Amino acid sequence: IGEPEIPEIAQLAHDHNLPLVEDLGSGAMISTDQLAPIEHEPTPQECL
Repeated sequence: IGEPEIPEIAQLAHDHNLPLVEDLGSGAMISTDQLAPIEHEPTPQECL
């Protein structure tokens, strides 16, 4: 069992004229790596 990567899901959504929203986790606009003892979560810049 695999998990598709975001670019694959984005292409599928685009092909069917559907919006795609990616959950970034904490919603932080900056890196939380040095601010909080949580697992790395992607920033908006990393996702775009």
